[in-house]
Amino acid sequence: MDGLALKVVGEINSATTNLRRRLEATVELPTTINSWTVVSCPVDVQPNHSYICADIIASVVLLEGTPAGSNFQLLIEDFSSALNEAIENGRLQDFLVNVNSQSKFLIYTENIK
Repeated sequence: MDGLALKVVGEINSATTNLRRRLEATVELPTTINSWTVVSCPVDVQPNHSYICADIIASVVLLEGTPAGSNFQLLIEDFSSALNEAIENGRLQDFLVNVNSQSKFLIYTENIK
């Protein structure tokens, strides 16, 4: 999650709009896993005795680096949306495979929040 969180916050920092001043933040590393609960695998995950399905809740701490008076809440909302979209689009899976091509983890995003 560390690598993807850094990448996404960098993308958000680089984005500019005419509607607001550029907002900037960084990610506090390492990101943390708050809970790990083993659950039944969804029916569309191929049955395989080597899979263990879990509901994982993780935290990413953003550190404010915005100019005084900027709305940091906008950045938090943008980052949250962008990170969720990145995970749904398979980017976390790509990071896992790049770090360990033999990874046994499969990112399933049915209930991403």
